Amino acid sequence: MSLSEKLKYQNLVISVNGQKGGSGKSTATRGIAENFIANGINFYGVDADGGNADFFRFYPDKTIIQNLDSEDDFFKFTNEIEKKKLSGNNDPVLISMPARANESDNKHHELIDSMKNELGLNLVLFWVLNRDLDGVSQLKFALDNFGYLYSKVIIVKNGFFGEPDDFRAWDDSKTKKRALEELGGAEIYMPKLNPGLANKVLALRQEDRIRGYGMQQIIDSQLVGLGERAALRKWLNTFGNELNSVFA
Repeated sequence: MSLSEKLKYQNLVISVNGQKGGSGKSTATRGIAENFIANGINFYGVDADGGNADFFRFYPDKTIIQNLDSEDDFFKFTNEIEKKKLSGNNDPVLISMPARANESDNKHHELIDSMKNELGLNLVLFWVLNRDLDGVSQLKFALDNFGYLYSKVIIVKNGFFGEPDDFRAWDDSKTKKRALEELGGAEIYMPKLNPGLANKVLALRQEDRIRGYGMQQIIDSQLVGLGERAALRKWLNTFGNELNSVFA
């Protein structure tokens, strides 16, 4: 069974979260989106970070901007999800959360739980880590207060901050044991993308003529040089293999 066939029956809502800004949530979200596209999987993207809507700028034809701060915001979001699900649309929902998203989730977790149960949704949390203790503490808060919402927790070690063995604050924590062993979670590694290349990709998406170009489209259109295209392919393939290991 292909990855697209497997995901079709999972009724997925994926929330990409982490600690404060700068952990790599946007990059991880784009990596997931690119992996879906590479596998022929349609998705419904939600960029909940209206102040820095990078996810939307890369995939405007697949993504909406929808803040999730207030109760009214959540009403709009849940109504849209209900329309899609009741129409038979089982495409995965991919949400890029803003910094301090724990505050919003903590306020609205009962509403989220009701939506999940009524629509039979399968909520998966991707938590992106740097090497700071703050990300581990924020994850502990999330698990303590609304971890019951999630059927699976995926920890993403962001390679921008080091090699897999460098994340000592996480590896030495009780939260790791809880997330991976007690809750049946998983851990993956997002490789580092050359900072200069990453900045060039971000700059390209600001140009109106190519707005909406994802990473693979940037490669196919040769908007960066040969070596840079090779580096982007390697990043997409490596992170894609990590993602496939937890989606399969």
